[in-house]
Amino acid sequence: MFNARHPPIDLVRALGSDAEVYEPDWNSVGEDVSLASTDRYSTPEWLCELIRLALGGTIDCDPFADPTSPVQAHHYIDARRGGNGYRDQWPGYRALVNAGYGGKLPQLTAARCREQWLRGFELVNVCPAAVGSKYWERDVWPCASAVAFLGRVAFPAGVDVYNRKGEFVCAAGVAQSGNRTEIAAVYQGPHVLRFQRLLEHRGPVIVPSR
Repeated sequence: MFNARHPPIDLVRALGSDAEVYEPDWNSVGEDVSLASTDRYSTPEWLCELIRLALGGTIDCDPFADPTSPVQAHHYIDARRGGNGYRDQWPGYRALVNAGYGGKLPQLTAARCREQWLRGFELVNVCPAAVGSKYWERDVWPCASAVAFLGRVAFPAGVDVYNRKGEFVCAAGVAQSGNRTEIAAVYQGPHVLRFQRLLEHRGPVIVPSR
């Protein structure tokens, strides 16, 4: 098994993915993308704790931080303070990643995670379980050490939520049920058994064969 801090730079191709490498221009991804109001939802505390333990008890960086989030990290990249997790350097080498799910954000996040993993990061990306999509084939499956399928996770709202008619839906901090999106936690790192043991009681964990 490779060293999470120093994976071979051509590992994605070596793992058998023949898809075209996706290299976004990170400087063109503006702060407005990270500030999408529809994505003001927090990672549930139970999931934050499991990921913290899966990363060895320490989260160095939350690259898509929100001040309402319960994530406890040494460093935060917050778009509301001028940061941009798609462009800025991620401090440390262990990250909990949970960016927005709207539009093109999931594929941008997967590409950013692939890039940071190749630079040595151990990380967990909480994302839509779009297992048959092109970006999963290109940027997720080739780099995933293990994938936990968590079902429809109830995410606490980061701010008061209103529908398109301006009608009140729920208060900040309330976890909405009925999420239509199946969620996965994608682990990219060397401690597969630890991740598997911690997450398997929340849903099936797949360890891709190499």
